[in-house]
Amino acid sequence: MFSELGTPGNSATAKYLTSKGVPAIAIVSGSNKFTNVADFPLTTTSLVSFDTEGKIYAKYLTKTLPNAKYAILYQNDDLGKDYLNVFKTLLKADFDKKVVAAAYETSDPTVESQIVNLKSSGAGALLIAGTPKFAAQAIRRAAEIGWKPTILLNSPRLRSGQR
Repeated sequence: MFSELGTPGNSATAKYLTSKGVPAIAIVSGSNKFTNVADFPLTTTSLVSFDTEGKIYAKYLTKTLPNAKYAILYQNDDLGKDYLNVFKTLLKADFDKKVVAAAYETSDPTVESQIVNLKSSGAGALLIAGTPKFAAQAIRRAAEIGWKPTILLNSPRLRSGQR
């Protein structure tokens, strides 16, 4: 198999393909689970893992905005949770003091209420760990309410069902 798109589809097929000895090459997912060679020895990704990308963002924020609070808007699935978990791992005991997070479901119509809530935390940075539709909504809503945090976007990727 070559370049299967998306974490959900790859999650559904990866164990089956592995059990049949079928390699899944250059899958289009950054989910951290696919970097586990013990579980997925025949799977390679074509993207930087969400975990690695999240580490870059977390290190950047702690270096450039060490005294700020960080807001994370994340998709409530493997994609968003990988980013959130990186911040938990790197900030350790300071996570609850430094980070405020809000999840959304891909079936939600908007993320407007999440952005309003994140703004009220006083965060000086906003990481959007999700898909392009919701990232655009978040940026627009932040501007509409006058919130001007440092905004970081995960590397946007086309997801199944989005055009």
